[in-house]
Amino acid sequence: MHDFRNNVVATVGPRLAAQAADLFAELTDHEYDLLEVDADTYELQIRDAGVLHGMGRFSGSEVDLANLALRVAISEHVRFQAGGAVGLLVLDEVFGPLDDERKERMLLALERLRARFRQILVVTHENEIKEYL
Repeated sequence: MHDFRNNVVATVGPRLAAQAADLFAELTDHEYDLLEVDADTYELQIRDAGVLHGMGRFSGSEVDLANLALRVAISEHVRFQAGGAVGLLVLDEVFGPLDDERKERMLLALERLRARFRQILVVTHENEIKEYL
């Protein structure tokens, strides 16, 4: 069973990392070189100006965007494994810590995600976001 787990992680890990990196680049307007996911621990790191940094170096909104990118990548992988049958993405209070520019980027990202998920449920207390959605 241990070998099976290692095989699954070796197969899935790089795919998740690539998907998360693509979405993170989109959300941050390519502000950083690359979002990387450690293959063993799944800890997130951001490569900025060629140097790899832990998440402690970045603002709360950047950390939230990185985590969101990984969660969406995991959701997409689950959907893929289920033959495309899983079509619901739930985002709970993802806009709260974001500045106005990042909120706008997040809304654009949600527009792009509409093509990947049948339904996206967004929980927010922000009236502007509610009205936009």
